[in-house]
Amino acid sequence: MSATLRIETLGRCVAAVGDKRVEPHAAVVFAALLLLGLEPGRRWSRADMAELLWPDADYPTRAARLRWLLAKLRALGIPLENGSAELFLRTRDVSVDVEDVDEIRPDAIGAVLPGYTPDFSPRFAAWLDDQRSVLSAAIVRKLIPRLRRALDRGDWTATESIAHGLLRVDELNEDAALALAEAHCRVGARAAAMTGLERYLERLGERPSEAHVRARVFLERIRSVGSSSRPSEPRFVGRREELQRIDELLRAARKGRGGALILTGPAGIGKTRLLDEASIRARLAGMQVVRIRCQRGSAVRSLSGIIELIPQLLELRGAAGCDPINLDRLQGLTQVETGDARDVRDSVSPSLRRSQLVTALLDLIDAVSSESALLVEIDDVQWADPALGWLWDRILAWSGDHDVCWLFGHRTTRRDSVAIGAPSIGVGSLDEGATNELLDDLAGQANRHMDPASREALMARGGGSPLFLRELTRQWGATGRCHELPGSLIAIFDTGLASLNRYALRTLQVAAVLDTYATLERIECVAELPRGTFIDAIADLEASGILTADARGSTYGHVLWAEAALSRLSRNVAKIIHRHAAERLRDELADGPSLSMLWECARHWDRAGHPDRARSCVVQGAEHLAENGFVIDAARAYRGVIQQAGDPAERLAFLRRRIELLRTAARWSELGEEIDKHEQLAVELNPAYDEHNELEIMRIHLSYDIGGDLANQMRHALRCALDPRGSSAHRLNAAKVCAKSADLVSPATLRLVADVARDIPRTTDEARWDGALTQLMYELRLGDRSTAVSIAESLASTAWHSEVHRGHALTACGEAYAIAGRITEAKASLEEGIRLSTRMGWLASLVYTYDCLIGIALDLDPLATTRTLLDESWQAIKEIEMTSGIVSEFVFPSHEAQLAVLQGDATAALKWAMPLEKCMNLEAPSWRIRLLAIHAAALSQLGKRDLVREVVRHMTPCFAEPDRWFDWPASVYASCLACDDPEDAARFASRYIHSFRRELYPPPNSLIELAAHASVDHLAVL
Repeated sequence: MSATLRIETLGRCVAAVGDKRVEPHAAVVFAALLLLGLEPGRRWSRADMAELLWPDADYPTRAARLRWLLAKLRALGIPLENGSAELFLRTRDVSVDVEDVDEIRPDAIGAVLPGYTPDFSPRFAAWLDDQRSVLSAAIVRKLIPRLRRALDRGDWTATESIAHGLLRVDELNEDAALALAEAHCRVGARAAAMTGLERYLERLGERPSEAHVRARVFLERIRSVGSSSRPSEPRFVGRREELQRIDELLRAARKGRGGALILTGPAGIGKTRLLDEASIRARLAGMQVVRIRCQRGSAVRSLSGIIELIPQLLELRGAAGCDPINLDRLQGLTQVETGDARDVRDSVSPSLRRSQLVTALLDLIDAVSSESALLVEIDDVQWADPALGWLWDRILAWSGDHDVCWLFGHRTTRRDSVAIGAPSIGVGSLDEGATNELLDDLAGQANRHMDPASREALMARGGGSPLFLRELTRQWGATGRCHELPGSLIAIFDTGLASLNRYALRTLQVAAVLDTYATLERIECVAELPRGTFIDAIADLEASGILTADARGSTYGHVLWAEAALSRLSRNVAKIIHRHAAERLRDELADGPSLSMLWECARHWDRAGHPDRARSCVVQGAEHLAENGFVIDAARAYRGVIQQAGDPAERLAFLRRRIELLRTAARWSELGEEIDKHEQLAVELNPAYDEHNELEIMRIHLSYDIGGDLANQMRHALRCALDPRGSSAHRLNAAKVCAKSADLVSPATLRLVADVARDIPRTTDEARWDGALTQLMYELRLGDRSTAVSIAESLASTAWHSEVHRGHALTACGEAYAIAGRITEAKASLEEGIRLSTRMGWLASLVYTYDCLIGIALDLDPLATTRTLLDESWQAIKEIEMTSGIVSEFVFPSHEAQLAVLQGDATAALKWAMPLEKCMNLEAPSWRIRLLAIHAAALSQLGKRDLVREVVRHMTPCFAEPDRWFDWPASVYASCLACDDPEDAARFASRYIHSFRRELYPPPNSLIELAAHASVDHLAVL
């Protein structure tokens, strides 16, 4: 009965047939089994086999030995056919352990046929070398996928085991060498990783290759990580779940699927250490890493958390690939202008400037991450500017399909919440196993044996807090006692600080005052200690593990040590240190003005008891923010300045500037309150103060901006325009505001205010502009179209108006040309106005100008033209990244609804249109009639006659006075009216064409057809 031949090659040399084993000492038999078993199916001639095994014997001797060999093989149970001229085994009769490598434990995998070096036949030795290569390649092909799966899931134990197995098979396997080094690094054995790579490079030799380059790069990366890590830190332990989430984040970012995680937990729990470990892993994976830390008090600093990030991003590889214009914008944001230079930004809207900076920041991050994937770490993010939530949302959403990931450290208590919209991981106490590992490492650093009783006491007091365990063990190492150790962190820090000499304590206090700006050079300057004394103090702090410094001189110490050190400072000494810090930063600002350093300088001046100098810094920073589009942030900075200002006159000036910023930012709810404060304080300072001023006009605007009451705004503005106590410029400004409201709600008032404005002297450019604009609005609606065109052309061509006025004038020209029937000129003027508004980011002007142009297209052009214009309008607003209720709720949705009705899609029209009940209650007839016409037409298409009648009833009053010409709403109204009363519809159409309509282009055919049923007299006016 034959038996299956089993050949084991991995780490051993055995051929087995059943329970019979053949090993290399049976040289010829073992060699023959390899020849037959490693190439099953191959047919060996008896002569070839004999010559291969006994190359030095003559033919008769070979034949005799071959007969002996075959008898041996048959005795073992090898199924060889008697009398056959060829020797072979069928595949089913042989098994080789290489085929089962997937089922073999990695640690059981060794070199192929280790130690087997037969020397009886050169040809057999050559054949054996070829077989080793084939088997090794097969093993590698099977193990590499296992290795990659282990890497992907972050199973570093399996990765190490598989990589070792691979290297035993193929000592020059690049994948295994690099994976083994990474696995060693991930478990904290960076020395082993470097040793392994160095050994691998030695095996490769000096011959340059891609494998040589990659191994060398990885080795240098590990060395650089080791040199940048903080000294005296204990070994990283535990945190398996947290590290798995972080590894997943890093892997996804390297594949272009960026994201964010927030590490939350109380102080001392190990969030910062987790960030350290994440940065090590990112660097080992070839990622670039940026790390910043927010400090207490940063929350009141505008842009804190971002303003510190930009300079570090600018230093990274790939930053040069950012658009030079964007680089200039970002550098302009972080570097405060010291002179009075201003540029074209003065006329660009703040929202556009802010949008451009956000785009620039994303462009910079994109350029950096295109060079290599990027990890950004922000520690103590709870102290970042809370008003930047919108920016974080934008950045994190953008990062989702880029090679960028974010890690935040957030110090929390039970009352705290995380403002950034990203998944969070609660960092808790270390488990028992990790705690024991940490204590072992700390005991080793202290060079003391830790007995079971001491270990138990330290674990009980430490509560799984890495910081607590570290400080308790440090004191145990110094005293050797556990029963006297304190039971709270506060007591630990008090004891630790008490052990410092006064110079080391002072150095630690200065570092705590400087906080994130603490460097060895700044600490030395501010502390003003003798050089030798300062060196000794730093040495003492480093030896105790309280304060360390990296290669660049930046110092690091836990925030709780800083807080404990500051609590020991007397008030007067603290003020002196803050003054020295402010003076040092002031000198640095002179060489390189930085916004973040300016805020820091202000903080120190304030703590030093110099509020005037602090206010000066804050005002300078606030104006810089305003110039870069962060108007709301600038206004918030001024609020703090106002609260601190002691001089009423100075406070009044700051109030006025804050009001201007709030107005620009459209913060209406805050604006009214601040205006009231300003006016009250102004009257207190000067009883003769003229309250008829620009702030009064702002107050008038607020009646609509807050309550949406156009009629009330119109009445207040009219009273102001009629009041002879106001200056002519002030009255004309009020007349313009009144005219804008009356243009929509009261034609009679528009006529009145135009007459008033005509008689008011115009002594300034602004007054001439306001007067001309008031007259233009009257002529456009109630006056003469040729006069309207003349005024509009004059406004557009005069040199005294500003860039903003030019935009308004272009839109006014377009509207005047349209009413006069000069459609080509109207479109050209409006298109130029759109280009100007888009370039400058003027949303209100852009919306109104597109509104006019789309209105013309809906009346006169093919529907496809309107569709194109609407798409352009949406895109233009998206590009300048602005949102507005009037845009999203009324203007463009109304155009979309009208276009849908004209295309016969009533359902889509009603989805776009404002709800019917709201339309019926709109104050402005010009808005109400248009929206009601959309509902009437859509409901008519849907056959809902009862609702159509109700809408028509509300449309009727809108045509009572001949102040507007609405061809499309009029034709819809007349068509709906004709369904119930054809004669009334015909009379309305005839009256509309004859009395209301004054444009030069033909009215809609539906109106002409309906009017024809009333009389033929109207044809004479067409």
